[in-house]
Amino acid sequence: LRTTGDVRKFLAAARDRDELHYTLYSLAVHTGMRKGEIAGLTWDRVDFDRRLICVDHSYNGPPKADDLRYVPIDDVLLSILRKWRLTCPGDLVFPNRAAKMHDEHARVFVEGFHEVLDAAGFQRPNVKRRAHALRFHDLRHTFASHFMMRGGNLFDLQKILGHKSTALTSIT
Repeated sequence: LRTTGDVRKFLAAARDRDELHYTLYSLAVHTGMRKGEIAGLTWDRVDFDRRLICVDHSYNGPPKADDLRYVPIDDVLLSILRKWRLTCPGDLVFPNRAAKMHDEHARVFVEGFHEVLDAAGFQRPNVKRRAHALRFHDLRHTFASHFMMRGGNLFDLQKILGHKSTALTSIT
């Protein structure tokens, strides 16, 4: 999602689908969090007052870089998360229907994501066109690109994404 128009179109399609998809994809676009970090996110890690998310958990333990990090919550995401909090009062921010954590193959990360891409008019993953198709992980790249376009710097982005080096961040 290269432009702010692309992001708006994608999130509008997610909102049309339902509040879960809209909120989860908004979180990904506005924070650059990985899907495992989103799946493992609990409300006690969301600090509305300080406007920070503590990322310290993924599917089966610590996040990929194995380090605790804090991700800022911007104005747009703050209101989205506050509204979602009223809808979702349990421990997990995005529980599945059994009130458990989504796994990496959960519908919201795969089929639901593809359906929202289709509704927004974007190309879904395809074996033959893999290089040009969007995957859930690309929302992380969208965040990084837009962060830099808004005047962010590489060192702050490195901390937000949880990369060990700026070399990795610069190819994101």
